[in-house]
Amino acid sequence: MSEHPLPPRHAGAATPPRVAQPQARLGLLAIFGSTFFELVGYFMLTPLLILRLKGDGVSTALAGLFAASGWLGVFLMTPFASAITQRLGRRPTLWLAALLPVIATAGFA
Repeated sequence: MSEHPLPPRHAGAATPPRVAQPQARLGLLAIFGSTFFELVGYFMLTPLLILRLKGDGVSTALAGLFAASGWLGVFLMTPFASAITQRLGRRPTLWLAALLPVIATAGFA
């Protein structure tokens, strides 16, 4: 019985590592970069907005609800994200996901 499952002609051959195409690397960098900057913005602005709310006399409970509202939105939309992506397509869904925070921020200002 042979110890190696491959035929003898492939036993010594090593498969070369796959090199990612430059476009794939650029796309991955764009996804990670945009996620990083969005989260940095969220975590920098939320405490400042809570301080502003507290300065305007808002109750602690309402300020806490404001702080939790972003994560509540993620919790509520996660079950529907796949269906939205399948209906709209990947690219329009990404545009929609980028546009909604801009609209919400403009409405807040």
